[in-house]
Amino acid sequence: MFGAYQFADGPGIADLTVNLKRVAVRHAARYIPQHAFGDATYRWLQTGLQDGLADSFQLRVHGDLRDFPFADGKTGLFRITAKASDVAIEFDPAWPRIEQARADLLIQGRLLEVKASRAKTAGAALQNVRVALPDTLKQGGLVMEVDGEAADDTQRLLDYVRNSPVHTYLNGYTDDFQARGRGLLKLHLEIPLGHGAPARVRGSYRIDDNQLDLGAHVPLLQRVRGELTFSNETIQAKDVTAQILGGPAQLSLRNEGGTLRIHADGTLDAGSLHATYPYPLLRRLRGQTAWLAEVSVRDKLADVKVSSDLLGLTSDLPRPFNKLPEQKLNLQFEQKDINARQNSLKLQYGEIFDATLLRSETGDGKWAIRRGNIVLGRQQNETGKEGIWIVGRLPQLDLQGWSGWSNVPQREGVLPNIAGINVTLDQVTGFGNRVQNLNIRGSGRNGLVSTRLIS
Repeated sequence: MFGAYQFADGPGIADLTVNLKRVAVRHAARYIPQHAFGDATYRWLQTGLQDGLADSFQLRVHGDLRDFPFADGKTGLFRITAKASDVAIEFDPAWPRIEQARADLLIQGRLLEVKASRAKTAGAALQNVRVALPDTLKQGGLVMEVDGEAADDTQRLLDYVRNSPVHTYLNGYTDDFQARGRGLLKLHLEIPLGHGAPARVRGSYRIDDNQLDLGAHVPLLQRVRGELTFSNETIQAKDVTAQILGGPAQLSLRNEGGTLRIHADGTLDAGSLHATYPYPLLRRLRGQTAWLAEVSVRDKLADVKVSSDLLGLTSDLPRPFNKLPEQKLNLQFEQKDINARQNSLKLQYGEIFDATLLRSETGDGKWAIRRGNIVLGRQQNETGKEGIWIVGRLPQLDLQGWSGWSNVPQREGVLPNIAGINVTLDQVTGFGNRVQNLNIRGSGRNGLVSTRLIS
């Protein structure tokens, strides 16, 4: 310590320099005059700086002490600088603390600032960290500013989101996400101290060439590139690109109140479709086709709608489900969650097939179809009946080529019980035979179906 002191009116005039080594960061407040700050700032210094060791600590005072702490910097100088390692900072108890930081501390005039080029938080690597109180003398409405970036594995950053208040701002949308690859998370926080007001949050998340699993409702996203931005009120992403079902796709999302809305469009490859959803009948499809999807999620319940004109796709299924690549045929699919263990399915294939089904998850994790209607042709869908009903009229049906149609993935459970059948086929062909005007009526009970054929 060295310097000079001059007696004058009031507390005097000082020109003082203090150099210290090996100062425990958690005791930094002991070396700072309490009246240099407002009460809220001093309380945070006592609790927010929790660990670390300062290799160098310098306090500099120069000027008439009547003007201390020289807030405007014009009448004198009050400055503290320190360089410390293994610093731990709890800027707010609700957030994971910053740890293992190599930090520079600056206090000058009204400003308190801690900067760290590298640090850790909740296991994620941080960079370009800044924690600041722009006005340490403010008595009410004191706001701390926190800026930082986390460049790390996307999965580790998703874990950080789950363990921080960002989870609340994103309404838990990312809880079930799994990822491979790396990303860059940027955060800017404005945290009121001492009066319990919520923090203001602004951030972005940038990924490049990631693989994302968004849950059971969405196919695996590969080679994902794009940026998500968020704040307390909004979530938004534009121009995100990915590979979905073997083809290129574009995605965007936004929130409306408590609902997250996702728009996606792209091109799928039939081979990738079957690899993702191993239903035997999908093996009979070849080629590529464009698709469009709209997904809305609220309270972790999703409504998924997918449509395509199937242009470019070939179907080798028996008639009338066959299709040439140059033909357009409207396909509509919707899956809507009723609750966490029950959803409804709707599938429409041109004017040939229209199914509406209700299914529930069983105790062993499989799904069972409880009731619904499968309508063939243009006949009106009969709703409100219990069980599975198959009704309608088709001009033609080929019997050959349906082998393996009843094999479903294990998770889908067993085939549903059929409650009733009333189908008319104008012409049935197969195995060298042809039948005209065949009417099939039947009923089911306890897994058994009895039918009557009239021609």
